[in-house]
Amino acid sequence: MKQWLWYFNLWKNFPGLLGILFLFTIVSAAVSVAFPMFFKLLLDSLSQNLTTENPDFSVSTFVIAAIVVGGVKFLVSFYPHCRAYGNLLLENRVRTLYFSYILDKEPDFFQKFRTGDLVTRLTEDLSGHPKVAWFGCSGIFRAINSLGIVGSCSAMMIYLSPELAMISLLPLPLAVITFVFLKEALNRGYEEIQKCISHTNNHLEMCFSGVRVLKACLGEERESRRFTRVLQDRIYSELEMTRLSTRMNLFYEFVSQLAQVIVVVAGGFMVLQQEITVGIYFAFFSYLSMIVYPMLDIPFLLVHSSQAFVCVDRLEEIRLSHRSERLPEAVSSGKISSLGLDSVSYTWPSVGNADKSQAHLSDLTLKIRESERVAIMGKIGSGKSTLLNLLAGVIRPDSGTMLLNDKPVNQEGLSLLRQKMGYIGQEPLVLSGTINQNVKFLRNYDQEAISEAARQSQFLPDVKKFSDGFEQEIGQRGVSISGGQKQRLTIARALISRPEILLMDDVTASLDAENEDKFWTEVEMLPYRPMMVIVTHRQATAKRANRVIMLQDGRIKAEGPFEELRAKSSEFRALLEEESRGEA
Repeated sequence: MKQWLWYFNLWKNFPGLLGILFLFTIVSAAVSVAFPMFFKLLLDSLSQNLTTENPDFSVSTFVIAAIVVGGVKFLVSFYPHCRAYGNLLLENRVRTLYFSYILDKEPDFFQKFRTGDLVTRLTEDLSGHPKVAWFGCSGIFRAINSLGIVGSCSAMMIYLSPELAMISLLPLPLAVITFVFLKEALNRGYEEIQKCISHTNNHLEMCFSGVRVLKACLGEERESRRFTRVLQDRIYSELEMTRLSTRMNLFYEFVSQLAQVIVVVAGGFMVLQQEITVGIYFAFFSYLSMIVYPMLDIPFLLVHSSQAFVCVDRLEEIRLSHRSERLPEAVSSGKISSLGLDSVSYTWPSVGNADKSQAHLSDLTLKIRESERVAIMGKIGSGKSTLLNLLAGVIRPDSGTMLLNDKPVNQEGLSLLRQKMGYIGQEPLVLSGTINQNVKFLRNYDQEAISEAARQSQFLPDVKKFSDGFEQEIGQRGVSISGGQKQRLTIARALISRPEILLMDDVTASLDAENEDKFWTEVEMLPYRPMMVIVTHRQATAKRANRVIMLQDGRIKAEGPFEELRAKSSEFRALLEEESRGEA
């Protein structure tokens, strides 16, 4: 029932189209009934009175009636095109709506839903037969139209000959009974197919995203074998569904042919006994021929609804998973004087059989002041990136409080934080398009601001080497530029907004020592003094900070100025030695 309510709410956005489709449905059913009745009257008239005193009047009447009915039937032929248009409108509406839901989700949502799976749900689950959009318009209105045709034709058959109608319609309910027994098997089979499609897309996305590493490790044959196994699972699922559908369709054909045989035998006998006229016999056979496939459309509404409802549930899983609220517009005049955490703990959602009990951050308290530069250091897995995500407001703490200007962060405060913040992730996010488009990132900045940000990030010398400069196309995910250039591009993207808070996750890892030194020199010369939090493994970067925080197992193990910390903390010295060996 909830899926029908979902479709009802969807159609409320298109009341005009809904009215047109209902009008076409009524007219289509009426025309379907009119044609056999027209020929029934014509045949009966010819058989009863081959010679008439006024033949011109009779002929002209039938000709006019035929033209009217034919003209209306021609107009009704546009009905399928209206349904196809409705399919496209629904598909576009649903895809846009659920894409906006995805954009509002927190990062832990993407721990559960892989990229390929989300792509499948927004493409494969929506378009085509018998998916969400097709069923929402064509599926429902075909069934309504078929129900109107079956009801009208059955009523006319009963009106013409109740006895023959009862005999001929007797086998048709078997189609519905068959569906009741096969419904659960159809649901399971279709859901399994959709899962296999998602698995296939996940595998392709993972393979193509890491194709360079794959080829460098000579993994082509291994991945080909893995992909073959994935496809075998999908082929098996689709073949099972095809076998089941074929058996069901064959039985439906048998039922329809049986009904027609009954009409031929019983109707012919009744004509010979003069219980019905030739016109009634012709109309009866026409009506039965007309309702065979519409009769199948009605149980197929149930079949298709089950399949479409699986896709609707998969879409609703996106909406209901990991609820989040779209942030209000921030007050641009607000100023950030401090950012902190008070007794915060956080655990990433477990994936697969991962341990759910171990927290990634535990009872962590810190405060970062205006214009302060803080470096976060620690071993891999100590919680550095998680801490940065918490400070950015990207994830919310399981317990404890995030503080902004010494006050708990509300929705407006979080919106202000993100407006005033520049964030540079560990893995540079580069989009297809030009360098200009990547630096602006859907924001309005002039060319002078873009060039200045590129200079500050040490990216300008690279840009000057490109043939098209800032208009250089960098390919899918920046495939035509190096890893260091990607990193410098993302730094420019963060600096262009002149942020009050700058959060950087190991941004100098892709820079050589010379460019690293130049970058920090430029940062120190910025006309504004942003609060900075830098996750780093490099001592040269940590030395530039006013304070270093050492994380160990999700807790603050030590903190203070770099030299002071190195002198007092044996754990910090051990960490530096380990990092030095790694850099070497």
